[in-house]
Amino acid sequence: MEYLALLLMLLQVHLDLCKVDERCVDYANKINYHHATENYDIPNPLGKWVSSRCEIIPDKQFVYRRFDILSLHFNGFIYHYSDSWCTKPTFIVKITGTYEILPATATTNSKAASAAKFNFDKVYIRTKSASTLETILNYIETHCAKALGNIQSMIDGTKINLDKYINQDIQINSAELKKRCRYFFGVHPVSYKKIRIVEDKTKRVASKYDILYFADIPPISVRTRDHKFAEFQYGLSRRNRPNCPVCALSAEQADKHPILPVSSNRVFTGQWVSKTCEMSDATTYVTRFYEILPKVSGKDYGVVYMYSNYFDGENCETKKNADDKRWYLS
Repeated sequence: MEYLALLLMLLQVHLDLCKVDERCVDYANKINYHHATENYDIPNPLGKWVSSRCEIIPDKQFVYRRFDILSLHFNGFIYHYSDSWCTKPTFIVKITGTYEILPATATTNSKAASAAKFNFDKVYIRTKSASTLETILNYIETHCAKALGNIQSMIDGTKINLDKYINQDIQINSAELKKRCRYFFGVHPVSYKKIRIVEDKTKRVASKYDILYFADIPPISVRTRDHKFAEFQYGLSRRNRPNCPVCALSAEQADKHPILPVSSNRVFTGQWVSKTCEMSDATTYVTRFYEILPKVSGKDYGVVYMYSNYFDGENCETKKNADDKRWYLS
Protein backbone atom coordinates (compact mmCIF):
# COMPACT_ATOMS: atom_id res chain seq x y z
CA MET A 1 0.00 0.00 0.00
CA GLU A 2 2.95 2.35 0.47
CA TYR A 3 3.48 2.66 -3.31
CA LEU A 4 -0.22 3.20 -4.00
CA ALA A 5 -0.47 5.85 -1.29
CA LEU A 6 2.56 7.65 -2.70
CA LEU A 7 1.11 7.67 -6.23
CA LEU A 8 -2.24 8.95 -5.00
CA MET A 9 -0.53 11.70 -3.05
CA LEU A 10 1.42 12.69 -6.17
CA LEU A 11 -1.73 12.79 -8.26
CA GLN A 12 -3.68 15.08 -5.97
CA VAL A 13 -0.99 17.33 -4.58
CA HIS A 14 2.15 17.25 -6.63
CA LEU A 15 1.32 16.69 -10.30
CA ASP A 16 -0.44 19.19 -12.53
CA LEU A 17 -3.36 16.83 -13.13
CA CYS A 18 -7.08 17.40 -13.16
CA LYS A 19 -9.82 14.94 -12.32
CA VAL A 20 -12.04 14.10 -15.29
CA ASP A 21 -15.50 15.45 -14.48
CA GLU A 22 -17.65 18.28 -15.84
CA ARG A 23 -14.77 20.69 -15.22
CA CYS A 24 -12.02 18.75 -16.98
CA VAL A 25 -13.68 16.51 -19.53
CA ASP A 26 -12.33 18.61 -22.42
CA TYR A 27 -8.76 17.89 -21.34
CA ALA A 28 -9.37 14.20 -21.96
CA ASN A 29 -11.37 14.45 -25.18
CA LYS A 30 -9.73 17.31 -27.11
CA ILE A 31 -5.96 17.26 -27.36
CA ASN A 32 -5.87 20.86 -28.62
CA TYR A 33 -7.62 21.99 -25.45
CA HIS A 34 -4.35 21.57 -23.57
CA HIS A 35 -2.79 24.94 -22.87
CA ALA A 36 -0.37 25.95 -25.60
CA THR A 37 3.11 26.68 -24.33
CA GLU A 38 6.24 28.21 -25.79
CA ASN A 39 9.87 27.98 -24.74
CA TYR A 40 11.99 31.09 -24.44
CA ASP A 41 14.97 30.87 -26.81
CA ILE A 42 17.16 32.65 -24.25
CA PRO A 43 15.70 32.06 -20.77
CA ASN A 44 15.78 35.08 -18.49
CA PRO A 45 15.22 33.86 -14.93
CA LEU A 46 15.14 37.28 -13.22
CA GLY A 47 12.48 37.44 -10.53
CA LYS A 48 11.10 35.60 -7.52
CA TRP A 49 10.14 31.99 -8.20
CA VAL A 50 8.29 29.69 -5.82
CA SER A 51 6.71 26.25 -5.66
CA SER A 52 3.03 26.12 -6.52
CA ARG A 53 2.55 22.95 -4.46
CA CYS A 54 4.24 20.82 -1.84
CA GLU A 55 7.01 18.88 -3.58
CA ILE A 56 8.39 15.39 -3.04
CA ILE A 57 12.08 15.00 -3.83
CA PRO A 58 14.20 11.82 -3.67
CA ASP A 59 14.82 10.27 -0.27
CA LYS A 60 11.21 11.12 0.68
CA GLN A 61 11.84 14.75 1.51
CA PHE A 62 8.90 17.15 1.44
CA VAL A 63 9.87 20.68 0.44
CA TYR A 64 8.72 24.06 -0.82
CA ARG A 65 11.31 26.00 -2.86
CA ARG A 66 11.91 29.68 -3.47
CA PHE A 67 14.54 31.28 -5.71
CA ASP A 68 15.09 35.05 -5.76
CA ILE A 69 17.18 35.55 -8.91
CA LEU A 70 18.89 38.88 -9.58
CA SER A 71 21.09 39.94 -12.50
CA LEU A 72 24.31 38.40 -11.17
CA HIS A 73 23.46 36.29 -8.15
CA PHE A 74 20.62 34.38 -6.51
CA ASN A 75 19.24 33.47 -3.10
CA GLY A 76 17.62 30.07 -2.80
CA PHE A 77 15.44 28.76 0.01
CA ILE A 78 14.46 25.12 0.47
CA TYR A 79 11.81 24.84 3.17
CA HIS A 80 11.61 21.35 4.69
CA TYR A 81 8.54 19.74 6.25
CA SER A 82 7.77 16.48 8.01
CA ASP A 83 4.50 15.87 6.16
CA SER A 84 3.45 15.52 2.52
CA TRP A 85 1.11 18.55 2.67
CA CYS A 86 3.90 20.91 3.81
CA THR A 87 2.07 21.97 6.95
CA LYS A 88 4.63 20.90 9.59
CA PRO A 89 7.89 22.90 9.21
CA THR A 90 11.20 21.42 10.28
CA PHE A 91 14.09 23.50 8.92
CA ILE A 92 15.18 25.86 6.14
CA VAL A 93 18.18 25.56 3.84
CA LYS A 94 19.39 28.91 2.49
CA ILE A 95 21.69 29.08 -0.54
CA THR A 96 23.50 32.10 -1.95
CA GLY A 97 25.62 32.16 -5.07
CA THR A 98 26.21 33.36 -8.60
CA TYR A 99 24.84 31.98 -11.83
CA GLU A 100 25.29 32.09 -15.58
CA ILE A 101 22.96 31.11 -18.43
CA LEU A 102 25.10 29.60 -21.19
CA PRO A 103 24.46 30.07 -24.93
CA ALA A 104 24.59 26.33 -25.57
CA THR A 105 21.67 23.96 -25.15
CA ALA A 106 21.76 21.58 -22.22
CA THR A 107 22.34 18.59 -24.50
CA THR A 108 23.28 18.28 -28.16
CA ASN A 109 19.77 17.50 -29.38
CA SER A 110 17.80 19.39 -26.75
CA LYS A 111 14.79 21.27 -28.06
CA ALA A 112 14.03 23.39 -25.05
CA ALA A 113 16.60 23.42 -22.25
CA SER A 114 19.63 25.69 -21.96
CA ALA A 115 22.83 24.94 -20.13
CA ALA A 116 23.43 26.91 -16.92
CA LYS A 117 25.81 27.25 -13.99
CA PHE A 118 24.35 27.89 -10.55
CA ASN A 119 27.19 28.08 -8.06
CA PHE A 120 26.13 27.18 -4.52
CA ASP A 121 28.73 29.43 -2.87
CA LYS A 122 27.28 29.48 0.64
CA VAL A 123 24.76 27.17 2.30
CA TYR A 124 23.08 27.80 5.65
CA ILE A 125 20.60 25.87 7.79
CA ARG A 126 18.08 27.39 10.19
CA THR A 127 15.44 25.92 12.49
CA LYS A 128 13.24 27.03 15.37
CA SER A 129 13.39 23.63 17.07
CA ALA A 130 16.19 22.47 19.39
CA SER A 131 15.33 18.82 18.78
CA THR A 132 15.39 19.33 14.99
CA LEU A 133 18.75 21.08 15.24
CA GLU A 134 20.13 18.21 17.30
CA THR A 135 18.91 15.73 14.66
CA ILE A 136 20.55 17.79 11.90
CA LEU A 137 23.89 18.08 13.70
CA ASN A 138 23.93 14.36 14.51
CA TYR A 139 23.18 13.55 10.87
CA ILE A 140 26.00 15.78 9.65
CA GLU A 141 28.42 14.28 12.15
CA THR A 142 27.52 10.77 10.97
CA HIS A 143 27.44 11.29 7.20
CA CYS A 144 29.49 14.39 6.31
CA ALA A 145 31.38 15.63 9.36
CA LYS A 146 33.62 17.96 7.37
CA ALA A 147 30.61 19.94 6.15
CA LEU A 148 30.37 21.63 9.57
CA GLY A 149 33.94 22.81 9.89
CA ASN A 150 33.20 25.29 12.68
CA ILE A 151 31.47 22.82 14.96
CA GLN A 152 34.19 23.23 17.59
CA SER A 153 33.31 26.90 17.96
CA MET A 154 29.72 25.89 18.73
CA ILE A 155 30.71 23.74 21.72
CA ASP A 156 30.22 25.42 25.09
CA GLY A 157 32.15 23.39 27.63
CA THR A 158 31.46 19.77 26.71
CA LYS A 159 28.40 20.12 24.48
CA ILE A 160 26.62 22.42 22.07
CA ASN A 161 24.19 24.86 23.60
CA LEU A 162 21.37 24.20 21.14
CA ASP A 163 19.19 27.05 22.39
CA LYS A 164 21.92 29.52 21.42
CA TYR A 165 21.61 28.52 17.75
CA ILE A 166 17.82 28.38 17.47
CA ASN A 167 16.55 30.53 14.58
CA GLN A 168 20.13 31.38 13.58
CA ASP A 169 21.86 30.81 10.24
CA ILE A 170 24.45 28.05 10.62
CA GLN A 171 26.82 27.81 7.67
CA ILE A 172 27.75 24.45 6.22
CA ASN A 173 30.40 23.74 3.60
CA SER A 174 28.52 22.71 0.46
CA ALA A 175 31.70 21.27 -1.08
CA GLU A 176 31.84 18.76 1.77
CA LEU A 177 28.23 17.63 1.53
CA LYS A 178 28.52 13.95 0.74
CA LYS A 179 25.73 12.15 -1.08
CA ARG A 180 23.64 11.28 1.98
CA CYS A 181 23.75 14.88 3.21
CA ARG A 182 22.89 16.33 -0.20
CA TYR A 183 19.70 14.28 -0.22
CA PHE A 184 18.95 15.05 3.43
CA PHE A 185 19.13 18.80 2.80
CA GLY A 186 17.81 18.73 -0.76
CA VAL A 187 20.94 20.50 -2.03
CA HIS A 188 21.77 19.26 -5.54
CA PRO A 189 23.92 21.79 -7.47
CA VAL A 190 24.29 19.37 -10.39
CA SER A 191 20.54 19.55 -11.03
CA TYR A 192 20.77 23.28 -11.72
CA LYS A 193 22.96 22.84 -14.81
CA LYS A 194 19.91 22.76 -17.06
CA ILE A 195 17.22 25.43 -17.19
CA ARG A 196 13.99 25.90 -19.10
CA ILE A 197 11.38 28.67 -18.93
CA VAL A 198 7.93 28.12 -20.45
CA GLU A 199 5.42 30.80 -21.39
CA ASP A 200 1.68 30.10 -21.40
CA LYS A 201 0.59 31.55 -24.74
CA THR A 202 -3.10 31.57 -23.78
CA LYS A 203 -2.65 34.30 -21.14
CA ARG A 204 -2.90 38.03 -21.85
CA VAL A 205 -0.05 38.90 -19.48
CA ALA A 206 1.94 35.82 -20.35
CA SER A 207 5.09 36.62 -18.35
CA LYS A 208 3.19 36.33 -15.06
CA TYR A 209 2.40 32.72 -15.97
CA ASP A 210 5.97 31.68 -16.80
CA ILE A 211 7.19 28.37 -15.36
CA LEU A 212 10.86 27.86 -14.47
CA TYR A 213 12.29 24.35 -14.66
CA PHE A 214 15.61 22.91 -13.50
CA ALA A 215 16.94 19.42 -14.25
CA ASP A 216 15.62 16.48 -12.26
CA ILE A 217 17.30 15.08 -9.16
CA PRO A 218 18.81 11.59 -9.59
CA PRO A 219 17.30 8.80 -7.48
CA ILE A 220 19.48 8.19 -4.44
CA SER A 221 20.27 4.67 -5.67
CA VAL A 222 21.75 5.99 -8.95
CA ARG A 223 25.28 7.29 -9.32
CA THR A 224 25.28 10.93 -10.41
CA ARG A 225 27.63 10.28 -13.33
CA ASP A 226 25.27 7.61 -14.65
CA HIS A 227 22.19 9.85 -14.55
CA LYS A 228 21.16 11.47 -17.85
CA PHE A 229 19.28 14.47 -16.36
CA ALA A 230 16.76 14.12 -19.18
CA GLU A 231 13.75 15.29 -17.18
CA PHE A 232 12.94 18.16 -14.82
CA GLN A 233 12.08 19.02 -11.25
CA TYR A 234 8.66 20.46 -10.47
CA GLY A 235 8.21 23.81 -12.20
CA LEU A 236 8.52 27.02 -10.19
CA SER A 237 5.97 29.80 -10.70
CA ARG A 238 6.42 33.52 -10.30
CA ARG A 239 5.59 34.67 -6.78
CA ASN A 240 2.98 37.08 -8.19
CA ARG A 241 1.33 34.51 -10.46
CA PRO A 242 -2.42 35.25 -10.65
CA ASN A 243 -4.81 32.72 -9.14
CA CYS A 244 -2.03 30.87 -7.34
CA PRO A 245 -2.78 31.04 -3.60
CA VAL A 246 0.14 28.74 -2.77
CA CYS A 247 2.55 31.07 -4.62
CA ALA A 248 1.31 34.01 -2.55
CA LEU A 249 2.05 32.14 0.70
CA SER A 250 5.76 32.88 0.30
CA ALA A 251 6.29 35.85 2.61
CA GLU A 252 8.20 38.99 1.72
CA GLN A 253 10.71 37.93 4.39
CA ALA A 254 11.96 34.65 3.00
CA ASP A 255 13.14 33.26 6.37
CA LYS A 256 9.56 32.29 7.25
CA HIS A 257 8.12 28.86 6.41
CA PRO A 258 5.02 28.98 4.18
CA ILE A 259 2.25 26.79 5.60
CA LEU A 260 0.36 25.20 2.73
CA PRO A 261 -3.36 24.35 2.79
CA VAL A 262 -4.49 20.75 3.15
CA SER A 263 -6.84 19.52 0.45
CA SER A 264 -10.23 18.44 1.77
CA ASN A 265 -10.68 16.03 -1.16
CA ARG A 266 -9.13 12.65 -0.34
CA VAL A 267 -11.05 10.64 -2.98
CA PHE A 268 -8.46 9.40 -5.47
CA THR A 269 -10.42 6.88 -7.52
CA GLY A 270 -11.44 8.01 -10.99
CA GLN A 271 -9.73 9.38 -14.09
CA TRP A 272 -6.99 12.03 -14.06
CA VAL A 273 -5.45 13.89 -17.00
CA SER A 274 -2.74 16.46 -17.66
CA LYS A 275 -3.94 20.06 -17.82
CA THR A 276 -1.08 21.25 -20.00
CA CYS A 277 1.36 19.96 -22.56
CA GLU A 278 4.32 18.79 -20.46
CA MET A 279 7.97 18.19 -21.24
CA SER A 280 9.07 14.63 -20.55
CA ASP A 281 12.76 14.96 -21.40
CA ALA A 282 15.06 17.08 -23.54
CA THR A 283 13.32 16.10 -26.78
CA THR A 284 9.86 14.77 -25.94
CA TYR A 285 6.55 16.29 -24.83
CA VAL A 286 3.80 14.34 -23.13
CA THR A 287 0.24 14.32 -21.85
CA ARG A 288 -0.72 11.73 -19.26
CA PHE A 289 -3.87 9.86 -18.32
CA TYR A 290 -4.41 7.85 -15.13
CA GLU A 291 -7.36 5.73 -14.11
CA ILE A 292 -7.45 4.56 -10.50
CA LEU A 293 -9.86 1.76 -9.71
CA PRO A 294 -11.14 0.82 -6.25
CA LYS A 295 -9.36 -1.90 -4.31
CA VAL A 296 -9.91 -5.42 -5.55
CA SER A 297 -12.50 -7.16 -3.39
CA GLY A 298 -10.78 -9.12 -0.63
CA LYS A 299 -7.35 -7.86 -1.68
CA ASP A 300 -5.04 -5.20 -0.28
CA TYR A 301 -4.21 -3.63 -3.63
CA GLY A 302 -5.85 -1.72 -6.43
CA VAL A 303 -5.31 -1.32 -10.16
CA VAL A 304 -3.92 1.84 -11.76
CA TYR A 305 -3.97 2.31 -15.53
CA MET A 306 -1.39 4.72 -16.93
CA TYR A 307 -1.53 5.99 -20.51
CA SER A 308 0.93 8.52 -21.94
CA ASN A 309 0.79 10.28 -25.30
CA TYR A 310 4.19 11.44 -26.63
CA PHE A 311 4.66 14.34 -29.04
CA ASP A 312 7.40 16.10 -30.99
CA GLY A 313 6.15 19.66 -30.53
CA GLU A 314 5.68 21.81 -27.45
CA ASN A 315 1.95 22.19 -28.16
CA CYS A 316 1.40 18.41 -28.08
CA GLU A 317 -0.03 18.27 -31.60
CA THR A 318 2.32 15.94 -33.54
CA LYS A 319 2.00 12.55 -31.91
CA LYS A 320 4.99 10.20 -31.76
CA ASN A 321 3.71 7.07 -30.07
CA ALA A 322 1.76 5.85 -27.07
CA ASP A 323 2.73 3.82 -24.05
CA ASP A 324 0.04 1.91 -22.20
CA LYS A 325 0.92 0.45 -18.79
CA ARG A 326 -1.11 -1.41 -16.22
CA TRP A 327 0.14 -1.44 -12.62
CA TYR A 328 -0.88 -3.67 -9.74
CA LEU A 329 0.24 -1.83 -6.63
CA SER A 330 0.29 -3.41 -3.21
